[in-house]
Amino acid sequence: DTVNKFVLSLLSLYRKPAINFYYISQCISYLLSPSPLNPKLNLNDNVINNINHVLFNLVLLEPDYDQPHTVKNHFEVLRCFDHMANQFPDSTIESLLHQCKNNQEKERMKAVIILTHLTTSSQVFVDSFAMKFVAILKVMVAMEQGLKMKKLLVKAIVGLVYRNCITTPEEFALVEFIIKNCGYEPPINANVSKNEVADLHDTCKSSLILMCNTVTSVRGQLRNLLLTALTVDAFTASMGTVSHCLTSLFQNNSAAIDDSPS
Repeated sequence: DTVNKFVLSLLSLYRKPAINFYYISQCISYLLSPSPLNPKLNLNDNVINNINHVLFNLVLLEPDYDQPHTVKNHFEVLRCFDHMANQFPDSTIESLLHQCKNNQEKERMKAVIILTHLTTSSQVFVDSFAMKFVAILKVMVAMEQGLKMKKLLVKAIVGLVYRNCITTPEEFALVEFIIKNCGYEPPINANVSKNEVADLHDTCKSSLILMCNTVTSVRGQLRNLLLTALTVDAFTASMGTVSHCLTSLFQNNSAAIDDSPS
């Protein structure tokens, strides 16, 4: 009971703007990090929910590197979520998945940021929750219109591909979202800047090229998907990137054949 009260006291310090949030987050991260000297915390559900709620609201949508203390805290908060996901996976990860359906775009964005982080850092997440995230992403790629959100979805998909969480043809259709947005053109009346559009293009192109060059386990599926894209009108604006990626894939494939023992 003392531990629960102490954690709640720590969380209350975030309400004091004079205190550097990074140090509070560091302390929480240490408490949540199990070790021989620091066994797993026995926290009640109310405290677990409080931690998740408070930390969730501290995640930055766009870290400002001109304010390094806020960036440091952002990444320390993500580290806290690593520990929460490993120690209290059901309540922590399920609440994040639920936030992906929030009516507010900013809340959905925060959830995607954290879940994408967990994709790369938490084996518990990959083993037990990644498929739920994939299912949610299938809905989100069809529904989300915001360019910043589209960028986050691209990063989430790439992370899942890297962790071999996207393998079946049905799941691999998520990669089509990246291909399509390489040539994204906003609606005529859309209130978006050219820089935002260019940023989305660059994110999609670099992500696709990176996957083609580094994720050897899915090269065959990527090649088939990109070859199909050559014949689909919806991908016409992305043909430059598709061609670039196919060239890279075929070159890599040739190199692999040349290097293999005869």
